[in-house]
Amino acid sequence: MSRAAVSENLTPGEREIITLRRHPAVLSSPLATALGAVIVAAGTSSLHVVEWMKIVVWLLSVLFIWSLIAAFKGWYSGLITLTSKRLILSGSSSGEFETIKLTPPVDISLRRSWRGRLIGYGDLVITTSDKGDRVLAYIPYSQHIYLEVAQLTAMSFNEGDN
Repeated sequence: MSRAAVSENLTPGEREIITLRRHPAVLSSPLATALGAVIVAAGTSSLHVVEWMKIVVWLLSVLFIWSLIAAFKGWYSGLITLTSKRLILSGSSSGEFETIKLTPPVDISLRRSWRGRLIGYGDLVITTSDKGDRVLAYIPYSQHIYLEVAQLTAMSFNEGDN
């Protein structure tokens, strides 16, 4: 789903606050695996081993590179949009998306590993009565997003009291 498609799916009175992708660190594991596989394949090519073993190792390398490409495509097409009423999670280029309503009761917490604090991402855990726990991993600017969602849920709660 593109940014324009997100804007088209807003309800009347709903405003877009921020649209972002997951932190690029989500690609670190597939990148390291593909790079390691290519290094092993290149090393195997220079050794005196049977030819079929070299072919198998190179085919595995191609498989890991393909998995890296798929991970990149998923990262690039997946958007997270925070609006004044909900969180929209788009996961593919087919236009499918999931929404999390920010109406009470909603509980939100922020988890940040040492690596996340170092390079700037965190995991948001959103608990709703209808969907249970939903973990949004590798969220950039996680502290800012956490505060925005907390403020929106508090405003929604206060509007419900009136």
